[in-house]
Amino acid sequence: MFNLEQAISHWRQQLAAAGIRSDLVLDELESHLRDDIEQRMQSGADAQPAFNAAVAQMGEVDMLKSEFSKARTTAPP
Repeated sequence: MFNLEQAISHWRQQLAAAGIRSDLVLDELESHLRDDIEQRMQSGADAQPAFNAAVAQMGEVDMLKSEFSKARTTAPP
């Protein structure tokens, strides 16, 4: 049986393992993921398909890492 909280925790661990180590960044990404999942479930989707679609919408872990690396190098001090 699908456990949404466990899936989100695993997804977050994958991001950390890929190099996104900032708790603030991980919290922000998780918040966006949870919002997307909630909207999908309110529209009638079950938890697992809602989670899968939300993860796909956010992008692959490597792409997210790359985007946040760019943001760190271009952000003002």
